[in-house]
Parts: sequence; C-alpha cells; structure tokens
Amino acid sequence: MKKILVVLDASEIGQATQQYAIDLAKQFSTPLTGLAILDTPWITASQPEPLGGASFKMVRDDVLIEKSHAHLKEQMDLFKNRCAREKVNSIVLEASGFPETEIERLSYEHDLIVIGRTTDFHFELDDDSDLTVKHVVRDNPRPIITIPGKSSLGNKVLVAYDGSLQTARALHMFLLLGLGIDKELSILTISPTKEQAEEIGKKAKSISELYGAQVRLISVASDEKPEEIILKESQNNDYSLIVMGAFHKTIITEALFGSCTRNIMKRSNLPLFIHH
Repeated sequence: MKKILVVLDASEIGQATQQYAIDLAKQFSTPLTGLAILDTPWITASQPEPLGGASFKMVRDDVLIEKSHAHLKEQMDLFKNRCAREKVNSIVLEASGFPETEIERLSYEHDLIVIGRTTDFHFELDDDSDLTVKHVVRDNPRPIITIPGKSSLGNKVLVAYDGSLQTARALHMFLLLGLGIDKELSILTISPTKEQAEEIGKKAKSISELYGAQVRLISVASDEKPEEIILKESQNNDYSLIVMGAFHKTIITEALFGSCTRNIMKRSNLPLFIHH
C-alpha cells in the first residue's frame, strides 16, 4: 500500500476515522492525504424564498461559505498537527463541490479510502449524513474502510465470503494491499448445506494463505438472512474488521446482496472493508 486517503470531518466519528487512518499509515509507513470538503452545492441550493429574498440568500450563502471555510481550516490544521505528533507523512487538501465527486476525483491517486460511516460536511449530523458514504461505497473504484466510531486495527478479521465475483474481489484486494499479513482471518461462508459452504470457503482459504494470513473456516448451513449470521458472528468474537464485497450491478443481486451490505454498514460496530 502506497497512499491512503482519509476524509476529514469534525464529528466524533470523524475524529475516530482520522485516528484509524493515522494508525494504518504508521503500520504501513504510508503517506496520508487528508481531504476536507466544502459542500458548496448544499449551501447554495435553491430554496423557497419570499419576494425579494433572493439577494438576501446570496449574502447569507457567502457568509455560510466563509464560516464553513474557517471551520475547514481549523480541521485541516488540527489534522496536520496530529499527523506531525504521530510522525506520519501527510498532506492536507481542501476541495469545494459535491463531496462524493471530490472524493472520487482524488481516489484515483490513492490505494485506499478511509471514511466515517456518517459524515459531517455541514457541521451538524443531519438526516443525510450517511448519503455520501453510500454513494462512495456504491460507485467508487477504490477499496474503502468505513469507520463506525472509535476503532483499533487489531489482529482478527472476519471475511464474509459467498464465492461471488464481488466478495472474491474484495478479499483479493484486501490481501494485495497487505492488510492480511500475519492476521487471523476467519472466513465465513453461508449456504443451504454445510458441504456447499465448506467448498466455497476452501477457495478463499487457499488464496489467503498465499498472502501470509492465518486462516480458519466457518461454514454455516442456513437459510437465515446472511447479514444476521454475519452480525452474530462479528459480535461474539474479538474481531477488529469485517471484509466483504459491495453492491452488485444487476437488479436482482443488488436487491439481495446490496441490502445485506447496507444493513451491516448500518448495524455493525466494527470497521468495514468494502470493495466491488
């Protein structure tokens, strides 16, 4: 892994996200880019205005942009100082525009994106705080780690693997980035029969061991919703990360697997490594 992008915001989850990215950068001796985003489309969006109110809105928008820029400058300085204390090589960038667009634009220069499960670009956690994350997870070509709160790197990783192209890509990318080296990987497979689950798991075990991971298989025969089994397993053991594929592209598989990914993102208290 050569370069990590972390999305900055001032929320509690945002602070935990920064620390996680710093710890990861230290582990891999990797440069870290902090991205602060001024969501100008949100600030300047059209709203119902009384007669003659348009000019007032323009003035108000300018004031909000100026205040938001000051908030971002403070965040950027704090992040830069934090990295300096931790002896992490870092740069800090400010972008203006749609958050998901700005993240995608910079993602092509990085191996991994670290982002909070909710994002506070408007300096308050509103009803849309997780929309940017959903868009980034769904559309971005780079792997992503979403952070739900205070988290540590740890040594035990749960891999949710169903043998699909998406989960195979996610596991392979996780291994290629070196994130599985010397880790204890528990590969969870779910199928109507235990034999089928075991057969699926063998392929994941084989490639994981090639990359220096210690692997155990958890083969479950069940018709229960996959997210319930994944969440139950993740809560009952000392895992520090869940690895899984993201959104499928067809309507049918999106309805099945996409909802599974979204539910785990929403309900799990562990960081989630996602790739598709």
